[in-house]
Amino acid sequence: MQRLLISTAMLGMALLAGAPAQAQTTIKITMPDTSSCVYPTGPVSSNSTAGQLQATATAAGTGAGCTPPVGTGAVSFGPASPLSPANGPALQSSPTGESTTLTFQAVNATSCTGQITGAAGGTFTTPSPFCSGATGAGSCANAQSIGVSLPYNSDPASQKIYTVAVTCSAGIQTAVSTATVTVDKKDVVQTGACPKVVPSSTAGITSFLSATTVGITFLGCQTCVNGTKDPSDFRNVFVDSWPGRFGLANQVSLPKSKYMSMGFTVPDNYMPSAPANLYGLYTIGETGFAQGAATSITISKECGDFAPPASGSSVVPGCYKNKLTADQYLAYVKSGSCQLTAGAYFLNVINADISNLTPSGGSAASTAGPQCPSGNCIVPLQLGGNWQNYVPPN
Repeated sequence: MQRLLISTAMLGMALLAGAPAQAQTTIKITMPDTSSCVYPTGPVSSNSTAGQLQATATAAGTGAGCTPPVGTGAVSFGPASPLSPANGPALQSSPTGESTTLTFQAVNATSCTGQITGAAGGTFTTPSPFCSGATGAGSCANAQSIGVSLPYNSDPASQKIYTVAVTCSAGIQTAVSTATVTVDKKDVVQTGACPKVVPSSTAGITSFLSATTVGITFLGCQTCVNGTKDPSDFRNVFVDSWPGRFGLANQVSLPKSKYMSMGFTVPDNYMPSAPANLYGLYTIGETGFAQGAATSITISKECGDFAPPASGSSVVPGCYKNKLTADQYLAYVKSGSCQLTAGAYFLNVINADISNLTPSGGSAASTAGPQCPSGNCIVPLQLGGNWQNYVPPN
């Protein structure tokens, strides 16, 4: 026999505590979706839990709200398909907002709805309820994909965390599955000297520190202004915001015991519409190299990171070149090795062998020699690639 635990609010009637109702009655329960079920029961009496009544069903209920229907089981998510991904990687913060798609499959459900809680502003791009009915097109028996739209996170200090819940039901039975969606904090380019200290194995150089100023001479650029500049800003070295001024060549006077870490941002709209074969080059030029030394270049998410891409290193995989000489280069791409996407990066340059550095230590060996006058080495840098005629959409 089926036993029902029924609240007084659901019955909509008042019974004295401990006073049984007449035997052989019927109870009609109406659900929020207006479906109802009528149960024939024995006597109705107070339950030991305050606010509850109890009765024993004498037969199966009748009506659309009776659950579980004959021949079906409990409402659940599956098989092996709750709301997925339950905890995906943090979405990058984009001024246009972020979106993601979650999937699930319900069993025995006739309706599935959603709710977004946590940080404010999240909405579903798939109308809720996501499905209805037990069979046929649009029914809850089919695998479901739901779109979630999240606003821009302008906070540079904190992530925004959303909880997405899907509730599937059939009459009075429900099942809930949840997923956590995170929008990362705003990606901000660091300016000013990088605090990273690069250990040295070279006599006379205790460690390599970030250069606060360098002398820059631009070659063949009539509108460029030579002089002493702060190399922590990519624009001071390559004139324009990333990707810089195409074909630009310069000569940077870099002290032997210093390195450069140039902050730049890849715009949100740049890579998505770029040709699949797009690439850019940072080349060690021939002019001036006679007064220079082998130069190592990396692109990283943290300033001053020269360690090979590995656990604990923020260097982008493939964006690592050791001891480049004239006409050699580091190439970044849209797809492949040294792949850049929207966000903040650092272009790091040092006159040293970085092969013995690790994410947690190691040391770099200076490549500077007597060819570097007055303690400074000339680093001739050139911009190239195939992006000259690409104009990203607004």
